[in-house]
Amino acid sequence: MKERITYRLKFAIVSALTILSLTASAQNFGQWIWMHGSNTANAGGVYGTQGVAAPGNTPPAMYETTELVDLQGNFWLFGGLDNAFQEHAALWKFDPTTNMWTWMKGPNTVGVAGVYGVQGVPAPGNYPGSRAWGVLSWTDAAGNLYIFGGYGYDAFGTLGALSDLWKYDITTNMWTWMKGPNVSNDPGTYGTLQVPANTNNPPSRFETAASWTANNGDMYMYGGGGFLGYYSDMWRYSPGTNQWTWMSGSNATNVAPNFGTQLIPSPTNTPGARYTYGRWKDLQGNLWLFGGSDAMSGTWADMWRYDLTTHVWTWMAGSNVANTPGNFGTKCVAGTQFPASRYENRCAWTDDCGRFWQFGGFSSGISTLNDLWMFDPNTLQFTWVGGSTALNQPGNYGTVTVAAPTNYPEGGAGGAAFRDLQGNFWMFGAWVPAGKSNSMWKYTLDPNCPAPTQPQVSINFTPNGSCAPLNVNFNASTNNVGYTYQWNFGDPSTTGDTANTPAATYTYTSGGTYTVTLIISGTVGCATGSDTATAIINVPSGTSVNLGNDTAICGAFNLTLNAGSATAYQWSTGATSSTINVSNPGTYSVITNPSSGCPGYDTIVISAATGPNIGPDSTFCQGGSVTLSAGVANSYLWNTGATTSSITVNASGQYFVDVTVGTCTFSDTVNITVNPAPVVNLGNDTAVCGNFNIPLNAQNPGAQYVWSNAATSQTINATAAGTYYVTVTANNCSSSDTIVITAVQPPNIGSDTSACEGVPIVLTAGVVGQSYLWNDNSTSATLTATTTGTYWVEVTNGACVMRDSIDVTVFALPVIDLGNDTTLCPGNTLTLNAGNPGSSYAWSTGAQTQTVIADSASTYVVTVTGTGNCLSTDSITIGYLAPLNFSEEVSLCGSFNITLDAGNPGATYQWSNGATSQTIEVSTAGDYAVMVDLGGCILYDTTTVTGVAGEGIVFIPNTFTPNQGGPNEVFYVYGDGINDFSMMIFNRWGQLIFQTNDINKGWDGYFKGQICQVDTYVYVVQYRTVCAEKPIKKVGHINLIR
Repeated sequence: MKERITYRLKFAIVSALTILSLTASAQNFGQWIWMHGSNTANAGGVYGTQGVAAPGNTPPAMYETTELVDLQGNFWLFGGLDNAFQEHAALWKFDPTTNMWTWMKGPNTVGVAGVYGVQGVPAPGNYPGSRAWGVLSWTDAAGNLYIFGGYGYDAFGTLGALSDLWKYDITTNMWTWMKGPNVSNDPGTYGTLQVPANTNNPPSRFETAASWTANNGDMYMYGGGGFLGYYSDMWRYSPGTNQWTWMSGSNATNVAPNFGTQLIPSPTNTPGARYTYGRWKDLQGNLWLFGGSDAMSGTWADMWRYDLTTHVWTWMAGSNVANTPGNFGTKCVAGTQFPASRYENRCAWTDDCGRFWQFGGFSSGISTLNDLWMFDPNTLQFTWVGGSTALNQPGNYGTVTVAAPTNYPEGGAGGAAFRDLQGNFWMFGAWVPAGKSNSMWKYTLDPNCPAPTQPQVSINFTPNGSCAPLNVNFNASTNNVGYTYQWNFGDPSTTGDTANTPAATYTYTSGGTYTVTLIISGTVGCATGSDTATAIINVPSGTSVNLGNDTAICGAFNLTLNAGSATAYQWSTGATSSTINVSNPGTYSVITNPSSGCPGYDTIVISAATGPNIGPDSTFCQGGSVTLSAGVANSYLWNTGATTSSITVNASGQYFVDVTVGTCTFSDTVNITVNPAPVVNLGNDTAVCGNFNIPLNAQNPGAQYVWSNAATSQTINATAAGTYYVTVTANNCSSSDTIVITAVQPPNIGSDTSACEGVPIVLTAGVVGQSYLWNDNSTSATLTATTTGTYWVEVTNGACVMRDSIDVTVFALPVIDLGNDTTLCPGNTLTLNAGNPGSSYAWSTGAQTQTVIADSASTYVVTVTGTGNCLSTDSITIGYLAPLNFSEEVSLCGSFNITLDAGNPGATYQWSNGATSQTIEVSTAGDYAVMVDLGGCILYDTTTVTGVAGEGIVFIPNTFTPNQGGPNEVFYVYGDGINDFSMMIFNRWGQLIFQTNDINKGWDGYFKGQICQVDTYVYVVQYRTVCAEKPIKKVGHINLIR
């Protein structure tokens, strides 16, 4: 029989959330705050000084940046894509406590090749190349930051999909290339499934943010795409071994999803090959992802869970149909609703309750969303929390750093998400309706939107039998794990009818109706509370049998045991009668009506009674004690009046006890003697000065004595400082005492001494005293001497007053002045004089004379050692007017102008064109001369400028609008003086879609007769100029828009 009890009594939730809800308005709960950055799209960055935070610093407007959070709660960004579709390589840090950005590492330019250095070796000059388009990221247990892959520039400046793994050490501000190749578009090495190896490495990939750090510190990643197609593989990286492991999924591309049965894990289940972004880790360490897009079906709205123990996927919630519009339901109310299909939904967070949150993304097209959703992995329900049901919403910024209920971010995709140490959600940047954003937003959760989930429990039970004694198996059915359990099985015959485990078994020994109660308490996410369930258990009674109570009998006995009225009997002795006679101690049991449905049963234990033994007579010293125990009996009565089984005594006397065992009475007696311990007092510890002879007396005449100096007499004389102790033994009992005699030492402030001016001499009395008195009437244990003289100190210890003195000599330092730093004309010299005749000299030139001749540009340093070996140092920096060094000829080819610089800042200048500045800008050919005058030193130089300004310069646009009937219909490359020109256009899959060798021929946006879709394409342009022999290659992006 199995019965499910549905009766439930809910207890009130005991949670901090109750308190929080009372102050929600004061805490800005459920509100967005625009914290930093611009409220206009496509804003430029302000880098400031590298390594220095400033309120005005901000990254440029970007999306698809790489986000990380360190162990101190700071937010980090690497790379990203700006509105010109250029990849960045800068590393940024944001401190949410100060609301300030810091440019930490890497160049502030775009399209930069990586500097890889030596694999596994950190170096200040290392940094990853510019990249974006889904770079995976992790933070390890030590606080180091990791990134992998993305779409960007390798070590050779080639643009493509990457598979390199980098580590950034926050403490040293250095990057380390840890793993993978330093070239793009690598096919990877899968190795053997679930077997780590040094040669394993994932294929190059981009367009995935599905990365997780497991509870044991291992790093996982899933999916993404590359030029080979879309991936469905799960990889693990172990920082301790620096090895990749292919954990699950296919090593082929473009694998279709297999949903299986919802909530049922299966090794054949897979989300399939897809770009994936929304990802979380639950409180149990399982990995989750939501949505994304693939090459076969489109965009998804499915929630998946990955078990790190079994490495199996389970479809948990959402739709298994692509491109679904979703269902918003009612705001703040959980139910059957779920978000619309989406991708680039990178803004994902986990709250303290273990619930998953996500904001925005792209819809099934390229329209942006600004809806905020929460998913509870305990209930598997979605809740629409905020935002609009419409697409491409403009948002409302309000006032920077000021919360308001009307604030809301615009629709955005590909932003960066962070969580601060207080549990607030932050996000930076995105693809927004007007372009790219660099705004930073903060969201504070509302504890009542949605409301927390309460604990829930019901009872399942299965009886094992049909009547008493009846074993019943109980099991708790709950909506979460980790609760505490309090079972009460409702048996009034005992207090042991409780349990504290989810499943328990209880035996009802007699028939009746019992009410079982189960109380659970604990946490579902972050809501703490309890729930109660009850069940009714009916236990049929068996045949009544009573052999009586267990008993102890003294002496010989013959006892009749009666099983009462029944039709059949089965005794443990083998007898089958209703009564048996027993004459030996033992355990006897009987079953009545053994073949019936409810047989009777009882047991009796008969034992032979014995008297107590409280031990032999005992003697011990004063301060000791002894415990007298009378063993096991029914009752006790000691001559002290105690009625316990044992007593502890510490005084002389006779002690006895009467005990009752069954119907028998017994007694026992013991004599206790307590000998007194001798009293020993050598007196208080004392301090003495000079010679002494102190008698020490241990008293207790006639006893035995052992002193610390091995003496055995009653008294000894102490003539030296030290610790004295004695042990006195009388009547086999011993006592000890100790006295410390201290000899007071005189002060010692040292021998006469000397020092240089400015070097303090600290005089110390040298002993610990009760008081000190120095010659200047100061009273501390030390004195600092700074002038020549005699110094003394008196130290008082008890009745002892002692003095010591010292002579101190202080020598003056040499005075040096080499003069101010200066600049000399070429060929001039300067005599430097260190003064202080009779001293010794050490110049930086190696000279040891009082004067030296300065005849070259340098910093001259001298150290002068005078009386008492006291020394001083001075220096002077001497410079010379730098000679002019113009090239004989400079060409304008490849630029619109060139700069001529005469150097020597601070001089006066006269150019042949009439200019008087240090530099001039030249844009026409001709001869140019300059005269430089610095402190009366005059220099001349000339150069010849050739060529025509502007020749050899190429301009490449980044956006064009084909089929619009305007001036920007065709993508051209512009330039003068260009030879050997070639241009190729590729789509994002690496397919060549246009090629030309004529600079006057551009791409019209068509491929195979069809207009290409709105997207970003890659150009490769190569050419020579009239003023350069080597070919020039440029690689970049072109945006096709309509």
